[in-house]
Amino acid sequence: MRFIILWMLLWAQPSFAQGPSAPVNSDIIIGPCDGSTDLTSKINAALSSLSGTGGAITFQAGKCVINSTITYSYPSTQKFSVTFAGAGKNATYLYWPSVDGMVITVAHASQTIRFRELRLITGTTGKTGVKIIQTFYASDVEQYDFRDMYFAGVDESTTNVDYWAYIIKIQNWPDFD
Repeated sequence: MRFIILWMLLWAQPSFAQGPSAPVNSDIIIGPCDGSTDLTSKINAALSSLSGTGGAITFQAGKCVINSTITYSYPSTQKFSVTFAGAGKNATYLYWPSVDGMVITVAHASQTIRFRELRLITGTTGKTGVKIIQTFYASDVEQYDFRDMYFAGVDESTTNVDYWAYIIKIQNWPDFD
């Protein structure tokens, strides 16, 4: 009996111990990533549908074609976070044939951007993969996080061309531009 009580005290997770329920972020799945369907409008719609504290946009495995630059401005509220995630390491390719990748404007220091397990590919030279524009004092920044990312040109294995002019560009952050 003592063992059961001790187990309940040390390992059991009663629901009241988690405190009041927090808002749940959106989790939006984008696809199909079939190498031919333009997903620009689906990505823009997913970003527009985020509310509360933001959410996660997860791309299906495969080659996700995006024919226009994704441009998004965070709301002016304080806490807001967007995570862009792939379906697993080396499983998801975001492909921009001839335009810059993403331009994201962050409006408050406690807003975050996260990229996870994505390969960003371009079909032309001189483009920017991800551009983050800060509209606040830079030293107060919460977090920009890029994990398990890969940036390349469409035919990287057969040519020696520098495709991306900037892989990640953070504007208005001293000593980073």
